[in-house]
Amino acid sequence: MQRSPQVEREFIALALSTETPTKEMVETLCGFLHGRLPQEFKSGKRCKTCPTCSFKCHSRSLTCLNCFHEFRKSQRGASAHLQIQANDCTLCSNEVLDEDKHVLECGCIYHVECLVKKAKRKFSKDQRCYCDAGRRIPLPDMFFQMAASNQ
Repeated sequence: MQRSPQVEREFIALALSTETPTKEMVETLCGFLHGRLPQEFKSGKRCKTCPTCSFKCHSRSLTCLNCFHEFRKSQRGASAHLQIQANDCTLCSNEVLDEDKHVLECGCIYHVECLVKKAKRKFSKDQRCYCDAGRRIPLPDMFFQMAASNQ
């Protein structure tokens, strides 16, 4: 049952005016707070998981509703480019550690896992690196082999 903000404010005022709130008051206040928290996205098809807190968000979300982590922005508009750092993955924009790093011929840095996911995609345009240098570098064969063995 959803309560109006007025009812919630009155209850909070009552709880604050009480010297020692009862267990029921505390549980009711926790219920109010829990009802205000963002809910995880239920559908698996149009869903992405936040790399910071593992919260499931809609695939079009630009920020995680739980921790406000910024997802990679759309590449469609010129103003939408996300500034990535020198050690960030070109695909997911998260930092790449040396043990999980692969550098393509064009100099783009990827997580090995991101390249395997990219190799699993069926469209040929996803199986190349389209970097700012303008070259269309194909992914190395080892990532297609890794993708085939993971299926």
